[in-house]
Amino acid sequence: MTPINSKTPLNFDLKLLGDNPMTKLAEDAVNKIHIDPNVVFAMALGNLAATVGHSIRCVIHEQHPFRPPATLYVMARAKSAAAKSPANNTFLTPTLKALDELYSGSKNILISQIANQEDLIVQLSTDLKAAIAGKPSQPFDDCCDAFESEKDEKTTTVQSAEKLEIKLEEAEEQLKKLKEQLMKPIYSVSDTTPEALPSIMQGQNDKLNLISSEGDCLAVLAGLYSNGQSNLQLVLKSFDGERHEVIRASKPEMSLANPTLSLALMGQPDHVDKLALGNGSFAGRGFIERFSFIWGTSGNFEKRIKGLFAPQNDSDENSLEISKEFQHWISGLLNDSWGRGNNGCIYEVHLTDEARGVLNGHSPYVYEILKKTEETGGSEMFTSYLAKENDRLLRYACLLAVAKAGRLDNVFVDEETAKRAVEISKVFISHTEKWVSSGGIHTKEDKVIRRVARVLLKDDDFLNGKTIKASSKSIDALRSNSVKRSELEAALITMSGTDYELLTMEGSGKKPKLFNLKPGAEKALKKLGEESK
Repeated sequence: MTPINSKTPLNFDLKLLGDNPMTKLAEDAVNKIHIDPNVVFAMALGNLAATVGHSIRCVIHEQHPFRPPATLYVMARAKSAAAKSPANNTFLTPTLKALDELYSGSKNILISQIANQEDLIVQLSTDLKAAIAGKPSQPFDDCCDAFESEKDEKTTTVQSAEKLEIKLEEAEEQLKKLKEQLMKPIYSVSDTTPEALPSIMQGQNDKLNLISSEGDCLAVLAGLYSNGQSNLQLVLKSFDGERHEVIRASKPEMSLANPTLSLALMGQPDHVDKLALGNGSFAGRGFIERFSFIWGTSGNFEKRIKGLFAPQNDSDENSLEISKEFQHWISGLLNDSWGRGNNGCIYEVHLTDEARGVLNGHSPYVYEILKKTEETGGSEMFTSYLAKENDRLLRYACLLAVAKAGRLDNVFVDEETAKRAVEISKVFISHTEKWVSSGGIHTKEDKVIRRVARVLLKDDDFLNGKTIKASSKSIDALRSNSVKRSELEAALITMSGTDYELLTMEGSGKKPKLFNLKPGAEKALKKLGEESK
């Protein structure tokens, strides 16, 4: 059982990714660049979800209507100098190279097909005009493949305008599809607004990835360009592929039947904590609770500095060769999910009975942590996160099954794969619990919270349980203890949304009071006071 409020979260074993080139590349990044294995694991899994998750529907059993995509929202919270960019580029760079090759390889053939289709449309238009005028058209040109059966006749007879109109519409629709295939889809963006997402996704089968090694992407989603008002409707719906319609008076209507997003983000602690915890822009929206979260470290910083220019061991495999092997492997998966003509294909991944039993056996584990969190007055955000764990677990299992098969068609989650998915779930839960229970003690508001704790620790009546209100003396002390009223209000609001749910404002201009003292709240308060010394 993962200990509640554990100081050290569990660590990922990279072999949980399975026996494939992705795991080999991940191990190489850890051994050569000395990145935190947890960060590498998160980016590997996030890249896999970005590659194939949109095209997968996870089937619990045939009668069950819930069939989510295998996309993921992954976030790694890591300090500066944690090699976030190398961790991201390790997987993203060869993936984008593979996608470029897929679309450049057949480009000339597609251009030729488009030219032939355009010639066909010109011929059909000429025939239609002739039919309307009641005159026969000229013989078909050799390019008109659709009329091969009629070429034996040296001249065509006048066909009805109705039939020609149908053929012309079909030819124009086919030309549209060919031109769409010519355009390489936007695989990922790192800087875009929520308002721009629908138009980007609509042009490529309602799917997109947000991948970034910096926290600015989170800031944009939080409303950086819209006065701090976050518009998360599409981002929230895209986690499960829920239909999204946009109707604005000044813009054309837009409808996304099955939008899917996959997110693989990283950010520095202060930035991530301020946005996600307490009264951040994402609080109470259900957005952060969808993430698979990693509490990252700087990795082996000493080895990264001292070993950067060290000579390679002759027994070590060439990193470029490992990357090329991964690129070849991911190319096959990309062809099924992002390739020409396959961009909109959907594949179902099924569970064997044994796998279903393994995944079901994980539920008591999650429920026990959920129960203990509620009993100890833990974060509501963490309980909401745990409530979504079965959904993420199913996605982990399906992604691992695809990685094991090396394809998307006719894939099943077996017992061994399900067991690896369960272990992955346990580690993610451990990291998320560590992050949430930390309260995000990094921002300016948190410093104020520490001052609040230090003052209240001197309030004997409160500490002895004689009153549920902080005394007026304590309130006066807060205001005179380098805490401005605006800062105090911000701190109290922040505290009301974290594990330290101790204080709130009764209303505008009114004094704060203690309320809803949770089990363990006093202990948390004392801890804050000790940290502030």
